[in-house]
Amino acid sequence: TSEPYPLAVFHFARGVAWARTGEPARAREELARLAQAAADPRIAAAKVKNINTASRLAAIARATLEGEIARAEGARAVAVGHFREATRLEDTLAYDEPHLWLAPTRHALGTILLEAGRPAEAERVFREDLAHYPGNGWSLAGLARAQRDLGLDAEPTEKQFRAAWAAADYALPR
Repeated sequence: TSEPYPLAVFHFARGVAWARTGEPARAREELARLAQAAADPRIAAAKVKNINTASRLAAIARATLEGEIARAEGARAVAVGHFREATRLEDTLAYDEPHLWLAPTRHALGTILLEAGRPAEAERVFREDLAHYPGNGWSLAGLARAQRDLGLDAEPTEKQFRAAWAAADYALPR
């Protein structure tokens, strides 16, 4: 039999892929499989790097995938709620380096807030992320967009973004 946590993460990744490629029904199928893996009693006893329980990480995966599905279905307010829950859950993890959840929930929350026309809330979310991870290019890009949407001067943040992203081999969609 497969271990439940890797199986949950596998279904999370597939679900996000389906949601982001316009197949929310298929993403829901993966969500059901993720939930099934997360309900396996072995997941509560498993720890990742002997620090955080796999069930906590699976809960973040579930809330994040629920947010991605709602986003794909155009239900932005619902997506915001799921991403807020994912962020709340991520904040309960014990500190570790590298961070155990590698798909930062605040990036997703800030992005959906921007898409929902709520730039002031997005600005706060990206600033919170920068307090946790100073100089993070993704958060700097989101913060600059929120500032532009609010009619604020985004140039100082853009300058920080350009410095953070200078050696990147990926052009961030903006």
